[in-house]
Amino acid sequence: LMRAIFELSYALAWKFCGQRPKIRHIDDVIFRRPVEVGSLLFILAEVVYTEGSAVHIRSTADMVFPSTGEQVMTNVFEMTFGIDEP
Repeated sequence: LMRAIFELSYALAWKFCGQRPKIRHIDDVIFRRPVEVGSLLFILAEVVYTEGSAVHIRSTADMVFPSTGEQVMTNVFEMTFGIDEP
């Protein structure tokens, strides 16, 4: 789960910056509840703050039960990426 969220966040940072970013900080990792076997997982990544060459991204993971359609947030990850300025 952490790898999938990191890879999505990295791809978003690369798309946003227009070049390959470097991870600067993994700021917060919040585990609200476990992801149950047999559930679907939706991951959303969004840029929430930028300053200079730094991009802060928040990613959330939501678990969806296929039988009921109920959706519950399970994890929140916050990471800061940056680029080397010439």
